[in-house]
Amino acid sequence: MADNEFSLIQALGREPAQTQRQLSQNTGLSLGMTNILLRRLARKGYIKIQHLDWKRTHYLLTVQGIAEKTRKSCAYALHAYHQARLIRRRIQEVVQREYAQGMRTAMVVAWPDTAEMIREALQETAFESLQVEYTDAFKHVAETPGTIFTATVEPTPSPKPGQRFIPLLEYEALKFEFSGAPNA
Repeated sequence: MADNEFSLIQALGREPAQTQRQLSQNTGLSLGMTNILLRRLARKGYIKIQHLDWKRTHYLLTVQGIAEKTRKSCAYALHAYHQARLIRRRIQEVVQREYAQGMRTAMVVAWPDTAEMIREALQETAFESLQVEYTDAFKHVAETPGTIFTATVEPTPSPKPGQRFIPLLEYEALKFEFSGAPNA
């Protein structure tokens, strides 16, 4: 099932009595594409189109549609879980490498949710005597010397004397695509 088909099924699961125009607006698809996808989903057996009168139509998820929605949702949850584990492992490896070279104090520039994940990843590893300060923007780093781990999409500034910026996440290396395959 394509992602745009899945978004239509999700929208129908939340509110089955939507018009094509409402579905189009709620999913960000054009009205024409919404019409094509609804017909395709009906041919595949994922939805049933019920004409109430000449003006009103209901789109109902079939058992097969509910099963496919559940399967893809579970596959996505597993994919997200594996991505989170990959990110945590990457964080631990980068910090471990610096710690092994003698680093005992560091600063982390990351958004609050990302900082929480980093904090948890570092607690799992239990670095002895490692002092870490967290901030959400480079403007709070100023001229602080030392190791500064970055985990933000904010552009990294040029380092001041004595500063080293080390990315914890390499966005290009992480695969955030989702194929929907059960083993994804």
